[in-house]
Amino acid sequence: MRFVLASALVAVLFAQPVLAAHQKETTKKDVSDQNSAVYKDIEATFGSVPGFVKEFPADMLPGAWAEMKGLMLNDRTAIPNKYKDLIGLAVAAQIPCSYCIYFHTEAAKAAGATDMEIKQAVAEAALVTRWSAYFSGYAGDEAEMRGEINQIVMNMKKMQDSGQPMPEASAYSQHVSQISMMTPEMATKDMEQTVGFRPGFMKNFPAEALPGAWSQLKAVDFSPHSAIPSKYLMLTELAVATQTGSKGCMTFAQEGLRQMHNASDREMQEAVAIAGGVREWSTYLNGINYDHAKFRREVDHIISTAKKRNAQAKPKA
Repeated sequence: MRFVLASALVAVLFAQPVLAAHQKETTKKDVSDQNSAVYKDIEATFGSVPGFVKEFPADMLPGAWAEMKGLMLNDRTAIPNKYKDLIGLAVAAQIPCSYCIYFHTEAAKAAGATDMEIKQAVAEAALVTRWSAYFSGYAGDEAEMRGEINQIVMNMKKMQDSGQPMPEASAYSQHVSQISMMTPEMATKDMEQTVGFRPGFMKNFPAEALPGAWSQLKAVDFSPHSAIPSKYLMLTELAVATQTGSKGCMTFAQEGLRQMHNASDREMQEAVAIAGGVREWSTYLNGINYDHAKFRREVDHIISTAKKRNAQAKPKA
């Protein structure tokens, strides 16, 4: 009996490496078969399989491609394609990632984005990063800051509902040569006229820097002449703020989107998901130090293929 048990145990122990090897080979085959189907889909979509895609870990590629195709390459998302790529560009600029900046700039242009829209998306990223640093370093009372931000949004909403236009920049802040003449008192008055009061977190801002800081903030976030519609600018702010971790910027974007633009949860979820996707590909491409010139050539091919397909899809006059 002992001999039989011992023989069985030996057989099991010797079988383990064989079973493990077989399972490993089966897994590799499954992954290979799955990736073969993914490669075919990528080639059908992009016109070829880019080298940076081939470099991606085989077992992760099916999920990464499904996510990219389901969000960034999907025409039926809540956020239109042009604004998805402008959001991606803003997040890429904040990281910063030269790969993603190039990809989303070219994709946004292909979707119809103007130079001004591209510049404004990047400016919004810069502004969010700038105020994120202040909110984080200032470390004021969070509940008070949230209350003030909510009050700003409510005041702006009332102005919007009444049909009253956003106060234009005062004469002294319309020309660079005159900004140097703006005093902290003048900036404070203009702030009160724009958002209804001077927030506590602005009272502690260095007085000498306040005129310039307020002028920038108003020019980007409170301008009635924005190149990017306000809702999509706020979605951009939300996406960038999730990367900087600024609760102040996230609160302003979320409340502004809900109260002023009736933005759906889906739109906000997509903006945040775009930010996460850009962060993932940025980390990977920078981590493997993928050849920049090769990446640009591959992106150019992707964009060229997309343009040709869009042109073919348009009904002939």
